[in-house]
Amino acid sequence: MRVFLAVIKMNLKIIVQYKWSLLISIFADPFVILINISLFTSIYRYNKTNSILGYSLNQMIWYFTGVLFIWYITCNLTDWNMAAKILSGDLVMDLLKPLSVLKLEFANAVALRICGILFEFIPGMIVYSLILYPDFMTVFSMLRFLAVVVMSFILFFLINFLVGLSAFVIKSNFSLQSLKSIIFSLTAGAYIPLEFFPKWLNTINNFLPFQYLFYWPIQFFINRGDTGKAYTFFRILGIQALWIIFLFILCRVLWKQAIKKFCAVGG
Repeated sequence: MRVFLAVIKMNLKIIVQYKWSLLISIFADPFVILINISLFTSIYRYNKTNSILGYSLNQMIWYFTGVLFIWYITCNLTDWNMAAKILSGDLVMDLLKPLSVLKLEFANAVALRICGILFEFIPGMIVYSLILYPDFMTVFSMLRFLAVVVMSFILFFLINFLVGLSAFVIKSNFSLQSLKSIIFSLTAGAYIPLEFFPKWLNTINNFLPFQYLFYWPIQFFINRGDTGKAYTFFRILGIQALWIIFLFILCRVLWKQAIKKFCAVGG
């Protein structure tokens, strides 16, 4: 654990050197919420309604703001890092370190997201609340959101690690990374709430882990429906935990197979 924390600390020192690149989002992303305010206000006014599929106007606007916040807290570059190290041959050095590659990449992801929380999420929450106050939010809904989104971060990391493992076979997996981003952003509800999807697609989606990356954390964030009930909260946490256990085991099994195919290119 001491070595793991030391790696996080080292990565934090490196990432903080580029803190201004993170803070740029504080000035750029407010334009997104301003556009959403204008867009959805017109849609709700045109339809002469206060609710669309159970979303109030305020909740709908903050739904897409929540997507940004989840990116701030969960996004990591594990799949890209692994592919780049395999192509350059730098993975050899990671294999010689006292921590496994899985733990090294996880430490890097944790450090990156600590900076994301400090320089993007917290300032963003303050700025966006001044633009449009989240009247639906409570202290307890925010605490539930934070608990669920931490699990989402771990899920996101394990999925990216699995995609990173593909580089052992295909070397450059950058096209696969792009395909992954499109598929899970769509099925996770990052592009549009899942209520707008056809029933058959949501039925398939229930057998996938992606909705627990964006859709469910956002539901807790905007305090919608039954998310205020303890049963719903612990049910979602339990499902996330099961997916994490399954994906972790899958990562360990596939790692043992992938490392046998390792061939350093470059270096």
